[in-house]
Amino acid sequence: MKWMADTYLRWVIDKAYRYLLPEHISTHERYRLWEEEYTNAHIMRDDKIIMRGRIKRHPMWKEGLAYVVVPLIWPHAEYIMAYNDYKEAFL
Repeated sequence: MKWMADTYLRWVIDKAYRYLLPEHISTHERYRLWEEEYTNAHIMRDDKIIMRGRIKRHPMWKEGLAYVVVPLIWPHAEYIMAYNDYKEAFL
């Protein structure tokens, strides 16, 4: 069980960009599906259009990943709570 917790906590840290956690991480393929669905449904609001530009300008876009809303406070809070649970269980 500890190895699994280690793996997941390490994954979160590895995916953080400059220690900042995003709301979502997606592949380009899944991101493009979202973008297409919103566009085709005519529900692409102005704030989503602005967000699209930020996603594609984020340095991780070049790595094949879409980082959505960076940083966001709740992923950081969730990580801290998970790490505290980890410490209590395994350290």
